Amino acid sequence: MTDAHEPERGILQYLDDRGIARLEEVIHHFHRLTFNQVFFAVDWLSRAGKIRLTRQTPYEYVLSRVCSKLPHEKRNHSENHDATTIKPVA
Repeated sequence: MTDAHEPERGILQYLDDRGIARLEEVIHHFHRLTFNQVFFAVDWLSRAGKIRLTRQTPYEYVLSRVCSKLPHEKRNHSENHDATTIKPVA
């Protein structure tokens, strides 16, 4: 069974690797997904604040990753930290 969030994770990884990408490139890259699956994932990621969707021309959109982690939050995931607590940088 396919994970329901697989398209979102794939798009985030694609943007992590490339930095920015045109929506058309993303649709072509994920050719095994339907247009609706890609569009829904992009919409959800944009509304969740994980990516930025920018209109370049009337028919061209560019996706970019929004950096959501502060440098001090990038830690080894094996450490047991409360995800809701942001610790001040000394």
